[in-house]
Amino acid sequence: MQKDYLIVGGGLAGLFFAHYLEEAGKTFVIIDAAKENTASKIAAGMFGPLGGQLSKLAWKAPEMIETLVDTAKALEQKLGSKFLHLMPVEVAFGSVKDANDYACRNKNETLNEHLSEIRNGSENIIAPYGSFEMLKGGWLNTKLFIKTYTEYLTNRHSFENKTFDYSLLVQTENGWNYQNQLYSTVVFAEGIGALENPYLKDALPFKLCKGQVLTIHCEGLAEDRIVKKGIYLVPIGENQFRAGATYEWDEVNEIPNELGKQEMLEKIKALIHLPFYVLTQEAGIRPTTKDRNPVIGKIKEFERTYVLNGLGTKGVVRGPWLAKTLFNHIENNLTIPREVSIDRIKRN
Repeated sequence: MQKDYLIVGGGLAGLFFAHYLEEAGKTFVIIDAAKENTASKIAAGMFGPLGGQLSKLAWKAPEMIETLVDTAKALEQKLGSKFLHLMPVEVAFGSVKDANDYACRNKNETLNEHLSEIRNGSENIIAPYGSFEMLKGGWLNTKLFIKTYTEYLTNRHSFENKTFDYSLLVQTENGWNYQNQLYSTVVFAEGIGALENPYLKDALPFKLCKGQVLTIHCEGLAEDRIVKKGIYLVPIGENQFRAGATYEWDEVNEIPNELGKQEMLEKIKALIHLPFYVLTQEAGIRPTTKDRNPVIGKIKEFERTYVLNGLGTKGVVRGPWLAKTLFNHIENNLTIPREVSIDRIKRN
């Protein structure tokens, strides 16, 4: 029996896309090797409405956050698990200039809905220039979400834990054949695995970035908010916090190193007054594109093949909106914004 979709990749991108397929009653199979140290699994999962500037919302941030919250809550109900944690993100200013620039921001209704006024830093936070809060923020427990949803799909024979072999994917008159199973449509959502994908070739001009995160133990630090200044501290319970992340462009691998650890330790000491100690250190590779924007859409050279990739450092907040946008493009012929469309990529 022919299935509707084959999804290559079971990280955040592939799983969010699978959720929308499930809601629409579509049949599918995800194939993924389920490695431990993927960018999706080690991510602290923090999200908030701001981009690179302290007084400007990221592109489509309110819409993306709303989609994330709605999607995560639906998945929590379906899976019987809790992995979305809504809380403010307190940002400590790094200089007088940052505080002044923020105070002079264009105070419109949209910004006021998402950002607080300047305040003194919370207890135990080093914030000599003050701080502010991103009011609509939080974090997604990506490791728990991926584990829970993967088990759910495996039990329904919709997830196969194996390495995908591109040489076995064959185009037919009626769709695609992979290991004697027919599929109408293929969606490639394999993260950095796309570098080995012959169907994509130069479609994804990746600039790979290594990111390292720490899990620390710190007593006395408030667990009702995320704090951020050069580094973020995400409370995960029992006086534990996820701290990160580094951005490393050379020697990109999944091996934690002392240089990354020391960089994060120095930033933590510049953010909090309290003593702490390190529990774990992890590293992963982010699939970022050269313009830092994701890539979704149809691969023109092949029928019924699509890509969902390049989520980068904001994969948690971008993932559901991008997956929904691609789903609506395929199933309902809705337009993909050029900012994230594969059509913006110049092919060699």
